[in-house]
Amino acid sequence: MENQIVIGKIVAPHGVRGDIRILPLTDKPEQFLDLDYLLLPDGRKLTVKAARFHKRMVLVTTAEIKSMNESELLRGMGLQLPKHTFYVDNIFVYQPLPYVKSMYYMNLDLYRYFIGRSDQSVNESVMVKRVDQQLRVTKHMIDCQDLDALKDQKRLRAYMVHYLSVMMAVSDIFLLLDGSAEAHAKKAELWQYLKDHVTPGVYRAVRVNLGGLTDLHFPGGDKVVLGCYRLAKKLFKFN
Repeated sequence: MENQIVIGKIVAPHGVRGDIRILPLTDKPEQFLDLDYLLLPDGRKLTVKAARFHKRMVLVTTAEIKSMNESELLRGMGLQLPKHTFYVDNIFVYQPLPYVKSMYYMNLDLYRYFIGRSDQSVNESVMVKRVDQQLRVTKHMIDCQDLDALKDQKRLRAYMVHYLSVMMAVSDIFLLLDGSAEAHAKKAELWQYLKDHVTPGVYRAVRVNLGGLTDLHFPGGDKVVLGCYRLAKKLFKFN
């Protein structure tokens, strides 16, 4: 945020319609009444529809935030997605989970994904070429949550450990499909990164999950992993 001046801090949601409560950090808080947009630390813009004062706070209504849950997540999680990177939907699902209190189904056609194109991001050959982006997302997921802090939420912690283990497994598979010496080095480096950035308990939990099944340390282990992957691909017809 070079050449930008911080004039306020989001401290809480206000009401149920997604308004946000801002603590002014400027000696001219009246400027909030004339703002067209708010610029967040991650570069996103929120269009200001209305602003008003309430005691020491400024209450702002934006076009983008529709509910209290959205504004609460905005305040609490500090989510920032890597730029120019595919597969960030994993981060968007994974990182907010500890802040989510309930989920509900909305019968709305928000997103369509047409499978079968040779150039789509989840095509096997494309994922092999873009494996560095998969690794970037996986490392972000390793760093973005302290899974030990979730010990009192056993089901949530188990789910997030499993999700992270799946991401390790997916990374392993596509590095093995690449097959180069560089790819094997990246695979070893990813597991070392996990070991260096989580506690021994989390590391063990990831290894005894799906991720450990794609990192076999015995002669012919890589061939076993790829053989099982190709069998699963044939049976379940993915990619």
